[in-house]
Amino acid sequence: MSRMAPRSLQRLALVLLLAPHVAGCYTARAVPYNPAALKDATGVTMGSGSKITFEDGGASISGDTIYARGREGQLKLPTDSVSSVWHRKFAPVKTGVVIGSLALVGIFIAGATSFDNTKFFGSP
Repeated sequence: MSRMAPRSLQRLALVLLLAPHVAGCYTARAVPYNPAALKDATGVTMGSGSKITFEDGGASISGDTIYARGREGQLKLPTDSVSSVWHRKFAPVKTGVVIGSLALVGIFIAGATSFDNTKFFGSP
């Protein structure tokens, strides 16, 4: 067994620990506009159909205006033009697929590097 196998397994373990934090493990969910829903919002859909994302997550409301931080700075949106609010939600199925795929790739790499160059997964 070569010295590559323990390193490969260590890297695999690190990748599997970090995998749930990958953006693919989350999904956006829209809910109808409600002032209380703005607290952890990641964006809104306007009545015209355009989508506006928030940078720092969440927005505040004052009177009939929503205040949030967007990619180009401070946003001021009229509340009567907002049709839905977007929230980021953990997606367990996506997470399982990502972790399972990474595990299979890692096992394949660990298996391929754990034998000498003349053998592949123990074949003669």
